[in-house]
Amino acid sequence: MSVPRSFTYRTELVTSDAAVEMVGIYVYEPRGEMTYWSENGHVWAQAGTVYVRTSGTISIVPFVGADQRMLGVLRGTATDVWRGEQPSEDTAWTFHRHETGEYWSTVVSVMIDDSAVAAAIRRAAEVERLALDENRLAFLELSGEGR
Repeated sequence: MSVPRSFTYRTELVTSDAAVEMVGIYVYEPRGEMTYWSENGHVWAQAGTVYVRTSGTISIVPFVGADQRMLGVLRGTATDVWRGEQPSEDTAWTFHRHETGEYWSTVVSVMIDDSAVAAAIRRAAEVERLALDENRLAFLELSGEGR
């Protein structure tokens, strides 16, 4: 998998949807799945997309599974644009022409806390182990060996 062009910037975390909605930034229900990758020893996740229409409308669409910290970065990115930061290709935004209008978009990625990744891997391994145990028990019952 190739990692899209990137631009590293710092943004303030914005802690609630209400805070950005007050200034006219729309926050939509999560859609799509996060993509994870490793770069320079860190694990990253795509948290969602920020859209900026040339009419000035700003929207946030998080990916399913984005946590509060990721949502805070998405809100912060949208707020930076609202405050006057102009989207550009130099800052990893992509310009689109569509029959519904022209807009910019950027997929916002967030570094994942290594301890959270380790916990997720452990949880996934435990779920897999339990599923294997259930399958084995079901097989034993079907074969008559579980009695």
